[in-house]
Amino acid sequence: MAFSQIVLTGTYATESGSFATGEIEFQLTDTMTNANEVVEPTSTIIRLTTGTFSVTLDANDDTGTTPTGVGYTVIERLTVTPERSYIITLPSAHGTVDISTLMPGAPPTQ
Repeated sequence: MAFSQIVLTGTYATESGSFATGEIEFQLTDTMTNANEVVEPTSTIIRLTTGTFSVTLDANDDTGTTPTGVGYTVIERLTVTPERSYIITLPSAHGTVDISTLMPGAPPTQ
């Protein structure tokens, strides 16, 4: 089985409602393997100019993916807030996911 491709989207805005600028970095916490496919933990950096982004990444909870528990470290480097980082799991059951549903404190996705 191959890795599911997930489109991760998001919008970042300032408290005043204007679009945030900066960059968002995504990096796997470990190498993932599924059948004959291997995905290394290289960084994907998205530059925000209009506050929104869309990036395609491999799901990390597909059946057959090893090791289990691999996540993506997300590092937000926005010009209006201090840098923050957290780890997310991209669910294979969803073709498109808004990052706001995966952020710390967000309700679980169904």
